[in-house]
Amino acid sequence: MYQINIKRKAAKALKGLHPKQRERIAESIHQMGVNPDNDTLDIKPLTNHPAASYRLRVGQYRVLFDRDDQLKIIGIEKIGHRKDIYQ
Repeated sequence: MYQINIKRKAAKALKGLHPKQRERIAESIHQMGVNPDNDTLDIKPLTNHPAASYRLRVGQYRVLFDRDDQLKIIGIEKIGHRKDIYQ
């Protein structure tokens, strides 16, 4: 099981979402903490992105995060709609 660290900015963005979206994203983040290699999660590595190394897709929303497999830590950097998150 991985420890999940959510940055303050990402937590604020999550709180501002509609409750159904917030619940879906929180459930996906929990599943990622249990097993980040789960095939049911839509996780892809990012190339040349300054904020994070990976992204988790949850519908129209994206969760950008970094992952350290040796320390078993996942750091959530940003959460947002797909049209705004990569800027």
